[in-house]
Amino acid sequence: MTVGLVNPDNFESMYGNVTGTCMTNGSYYTEVLCGPRGSESLSYNVWKTRYPRGYQIFDIDLVQSYASEMLQRGEQLGGAAGGQTGQMAIATGEAWFYRDQTLPANEQAAKFHYMMCRMWRESDAGALADESPQMHSKFASGSIASITSSWAFETCKRFKHEVFGDISRAIHNFALEVAMCFEDPVECKKEFEHCLGSCAGDSTSTLHYDFATMIAISDLNPDVVGTDGFDAAHANCTVKTGVVEVELFEGGDS
Repeated sequence: MTVGLVNPDNFESMYGNVTGTCMTNGSYYTEVLCGPRGSESLSYNVWKTRYPRGYQIFDIDLVQSYASEMLQRGEQLGGAAGGQTGQMAIATGEAWFYRDQTLPANEQAAKFHYMMCRMWRESDAGALADESPQMHSKFASGSIASITSSWAFETCKRFKHEVFGDISRAIHNFALEVAMCFEDPVECKKEFEHCLGSCAGDSTSTLHYDFATMIAISDLNPDVVGTDGFDAAHANCTVKTGVVEVELFEGGDS
């Protein structure tokens, strides 16, 4: 028996598992993680009973990371004042952070998984004819579609590994990305440039940041304005009503 950080047999197995079940319309999403399309409209109790395999085994670091992202996105959308999407995003994050910790260990992430599946299918990603969570970078960074698609894809990959330990999985994951790029280098380059934010506006050059983004990164990042200043810069889109009293002119018809 060979034990090592990188085992060629394990990698080949993982690569086959990911390409076979985690890509466009992969069976993992409909048979394990979320159930077929339409199942997100089920009540939580019904969904929990029908699709337990998707939440009974979970990576706590992965869940915690995406729960934090959903909370942050919900706050950026204005929370309760930001409409249903903002409310749902916060409720999704809180489904993990405020879970009932007296539940059995294999049920701790059930509500979070249910909410993530629901938000994924109800987002712009769910509006597409095909489910392609591996293409999460095609959506705006930080959007609900991007976050939930990335979660679905990373969750699928996480449980296709046949190695143990964060370092081993990280090496295999990097090798997977490289191998997929060799399979389709043109699409890989497009994905890479999309992630960088190409915006030159012509077909002969690539400008990875527009002026506004460049200024925001260089002059308005937390290292420059401080964390408090950065947090204070978030837009407050809460609707407010006020009364302005205007004195009438004396005399005339004004």
